[in-house]
Amino acid sequence: MRRRKITVAQPNDLAFLLIIFFLLLVGVYGVRSINLSTVSQAVVQTDSPPVVLTLNASGILRHEGIVLSTEDFHQLLQTIKTTTLRIAGETEWQKVITVLSKLDERGITVALERLP
Repeated sequence: MRRRKITVAQPNDLAFLLIIFFLLLVGVYGVRSINLSTVSQAVVQTDSPPVVLTLNASGILRHEGIVLSTEDFHQLLQTIKTTTLRIAGETEWQKVITVLSKLDERGITVALERLP
């Protein structure tokens, strides 16, 4: 009695399918973005001066020298219209993007500064 040989997909076929799969995933996740204005003098004039937030290299957010917890940050977002975000040069991009996305959700105007 003869045994039937089970055919398995060729490695080339699997590699091609994986490439298509990852390209589709990049397309799904690539749509998310934050619009940033690079015009340095485009600051909205308001009655109050902009709030200065400092994001240090370890991802700690400070306002007037005081460390902001997540709850404090969300409360502060409800009261401000403009902010200056000072970012330490060694800060991880994910932490910067997280803060920027929260500011963007509230429609807060942001001026960016890089700390040495």
